[in-house]
Amino acid sequence: MKVTEIGTKVKQKIRLVADHLKSNLTCPKYKFVLEMLAGIISTGGLNLERISGSLKESISCRHTHKRLCRQVQQNGELMQLINDYILHTTSSNIRDTTCIYLDGGDITYASATSYEYMSKVKDGSTGGIKDGYVSNLVVCKDNQGRVFPVCYNIYHRHTGYESDNKETLKIIDLFLSANGNNGIWVLDRGYDSGYIIDKLLSNNCNFIIRMVGTRHLVYKNEKVIVNDLAKNNPLKYHYKYGEYHYKKCYYKGHEVTMIYYKKKNVDMKLLVSGHIQRKKEIELCLERYFQRWCVEDGHRFIKQAFMLEKSRASKFESIKCLAGLAILAWYVLYKIANDEALKYELLEQSKTTKPKKVSFDYYRIIRGIQEVFKLLTEMFRFRTYKHKETQ
Repeated sequence: MKVTEIGTKVKQKIRLVADHLKSNLTCPKYKFVLEMLAGIISTGGLNLERISGSLKESISCRHTHKRLCRQVQQNGELMQLINDYILHTTSSNIRDTTCIYLDGGDITYASATSYEYMSKVKDGSTGGIKDGYVSNLVVCKDNQGRVFPVCYNIYHRHTGYESDNKETLKIIDLFLSANGNNGIWVLDRGYDSGYIIDKLLSNNCNFIIRMVGTRHLVYKNEKVIVNDLAKNNPLKYHYKYGEYHYKKCYYKGHEVTMIYYKKKNVDMKLLVSGHIQRKKEIELCLERYFQRWCVEDGHRFIKQAFMLEKSRASKFESIKCLAGLAILAWYVLYKIANDEALKYELLEQSKTTKPKKVSFDYYRIIRGIQEVFKLLTEMFRFRTYKHKETQ
């Protein structure tokens, strides 16, 4: 396949995704989304100056840059629109056995001092405290085991902010509105608070949540601390170089199962919805939790592949707009990854050795696209057409 053919197919994927949003956008906003998707993917970042140059327009890059800056400042609401689109488009992939991985993250800036609404957050990379914003990301895996984004949100801790739990409940509500109680929520420590578990139980959702040892459960009609229940019973079974046992318990009258797993460097307590009867089902729960790392990969991918923390937008609405476009660009890469022939050609163009089948191959795909786009003489040409504005 020639480079021009590969480039054409990639642009078709970008346009296909952008066209699904067209009915909710004015013509200038649709053009903005299309240009930004092409620019983000071709440059591997959210730097508007580089994106302006990559579009290869006939006008000066300075004028292109001014237009993009103006659009970014005016389109903070794009994140909600993009989340709604991805949620409803991917709903057919969400089945009863699909794992839903939710995790919080951070967006910090190395040299930023005057960005709007910044607050102290824990930097996941260094463990230190820095100025920045908090994010929530939900990802799932399809039938081929490929990770895909479902919804993403960032928020600040200033006017309108109530608590991190409230923000988590908002993104859970957003997911439930599109998918109901399908899937199995897989969550790390910190999400075992009553707010989150009560929300999932009230919606009849299945879940696997890692617990803090000081929580309480009811076991044999007695209220017990999770640490005592875990460590005062012998480890009966072996799984992946570790040992475990499980107990059928109750949480606020609901049937749950507590799993205690221990190996050399791992000591964890999992709370699983329902009373589990079989050993194989317990081990499946453990395996699903061990795969939770894919959501951490997602946070890292957004930061590294799209350089979200190096964008120069200082207004919060502008940052939200760029974050929304970044998650949409990832979704474009997911659509490309599902086209096996196109994916193969891009991996060849990425100048890497033939890779093994992995669930997170987006780094190689975007590198291949960048190599292809360097050789293209133009990105998109727009025809004049009437477009009904959305109120």
